[in-house]
Amino acid sequence: MLQRFLQLIIDGQHHSLGDIAADMGISEALAGEMAEKLTQLGYLQAVGSGTCGDSACAECPVGGACLTGGRRGYIPTGKGS
Repeated sequence: MLQRFLQLIIDGQHHSLGDIAADMGISEALAGEMAEKLTQLGYLQAVGSGTCGDSACAECPVGGACLTGGRRGYIPTGKGS
């Protein structure tokens, strides 16, 4: 289940945990727990909602195309790609 969740993030077609949860048929709370677990394991990096510093966009793989809109989002790390 974690692999499918990670693949949906890598595919980039879902823009919120709610979208992923609906696609997987799970609750948004469970999707959030899965994202946090994958972050702890080093497969995802949290972005947005205060997790980015002033110069983070220059180093971020999604740069100026960030779709978090101030919400917490997740991107795959090198380990998660």
